[in-house]
Amino acid sequence: MSPDAERVAALDLLRGLLMVVMALDHANLFIAHAHSSGEFWAGALPRYPDTLAFVTRAVTHLCAPGFFMLMGASMVLFAEARRRAGWTEGAIARHFVARGAILVLLQLTLENAAWALGPGSSAHPPGAAAAGGLLVFHFGVLYALGACMTIAGALLLRAGPAAWAATALASLVATNFLLPDPAHADVACAWWLRLLLVPGRTGIMQVYYPAIPWLVPTCLGLWLGRALGRDAPGALRRAPLWGAAALAAFFALRATTAAGSIRAIEGTGAAAFLALTKYPPAATFLLATLGADLLLLGGLARARAVAALAPLLVFGRSALFFYVAHLWLYALLGLAFRPAGTGIPGMFPVWLLGLVLLYPLCLAWARFKRTRAPDSLWRLF
Repeated sequence: MSPDAERVAALDLLRGLLMVVMALDHANLFIAHAHSSGEFWAGALPRYPDTLAFVTRAVTHLCAPGFFMLMGASMVLFAEARRRAGWTEGAIARHFVARGAILVLLQLTLENAAWALGPGSSAHPPGAAAAGGLLVFHFGVLYALGACMTIAGALLLRAGPAAWAATALASLVATNFLLPDPAHADVACAWWLRLLLVPGRTGIMQVYYPAIPWLVPTCLGLWLGRALGRDAPGALRRAPLWGAAALAAFFALRATTAAGSIRAIEGTGAAAFLALTKYPPAATFLLATLGADLLLLGGLARARAVAALAPLLVFGRSALFFYVAHLWLYALLGLAFRPAGTGIPGMFPVWLLGLVLLYPLCLAWARFKRTRAPDSLWRLF
């Protein structure tokens, strides 16, 4: 297998695995009706009735950071391939800006419509009490992916690693030190501050994924893409070492100080130690999740020839289609389990059924995209 094929397969395998795990989280919401209230920077942290509920939620934390890291890496590899094909820097930047805009548009249309089919309404983050009124615009992961892709594609790709490091550091500082006092989380917050930094609700808009914090894993992904472009086999061999270093830094930071955690440990035991702030992602959250993602990337690179992993490649190569389709599929399946839901044990068979139904759809979509020209509008989806 060529280095190009090797690096793409490894990234797609990880992306596909994270898609499967993400689907578990959303099946937990639509089918089990046992989804947590969210790990926000203020307000009460989630409380879980048993270990199964905690683990079912905790494993899904790997998804969002992994998606942003993989997006950054894929952007660098895409840009390299298009340069070899004769694309100008302006054409590459316009491609990413256009795709970022499409992601935001899908967030505000198809994704939000699917969330509206969920049991009740999704948990409102701190700030909802000050807003009141009808919720119309929810800004979730597709919004942040689109915003970070636009910023990275228009500004960062051509700037180089020094700019990536500076952007990541500035984003970490802003996320961990510039949030309002949690005691005043329900004070009204400007809409633009919501979109950029502070999760919460203002008027008719609700933001779970502000853009600035998620530039950190995006910039890490840009660096990873650069490493893969220069020496794909070497980078994939070193990925577990980078992951182990990140996990070691997480344990050291979490055990010794509240710095980098946004909020201090509340309680004792493993569950309290691992109760990390996701909205927005604290430094400790990113170290733990990205460390695990890099370990998985290295492991999947070594196991890429295993036939049982083939479905993960299909899901990973049709990620946007999978994302929109799985939300609607689980939302519609969930209607059959109203009003009580199945609970977590009863949710697992329905989650697996959803994956079985999604596989041929994603396979057909991936095959269709491969028949389109590199500059086709279909390639943006």
